[in-house]
Amino acid sequence: MGTSRKKEREEVFKTLYAREVKGNYQPDSGSEFIHELVEGVKNHQAPLDEKLEEKLQDWRMERVYPVERVLLRLGLYELLHTDTPKAVIINEAVELAKKYGDSGTASFVNGILDNFTKNVVEGETE
Repeated sequence: MGTSRKKEREEVFKTLYAREVKGNYQPDSGSEFIHELVEGVKNHQAPLDEKLEEKLQDWRMERVYPVERVLLRLGLYELLHTDTPKAVIINEAVELAKKYGDSGTASFVNGILDNFTKNVVEGETE
């Protein structure tokens, strides 16, 4: 399960990234997990961005690089709306950040998402 979910999560990232920079967002694979995450992030983008901007200290989501923006939205959506363990969600986001981001992306994504697990996610729903 772990490897396939890892690959599926990467497909979700690629799909959401393509949507972010090109405006399209059709995933290559039609798994239920991929569809759920892509549609969930898409349908909850405004409240996700609002929550993220509270943690970004005077930064607007538009100013965050697209790779980081997508990973933060995906990670926060999973933290709030799935039963995937928090450590798995953060680890997967950090691994994708290392693969697709620049040198500071992984620590940035880790810090923001970890902050949510400590302060926001416990018992909160949208």
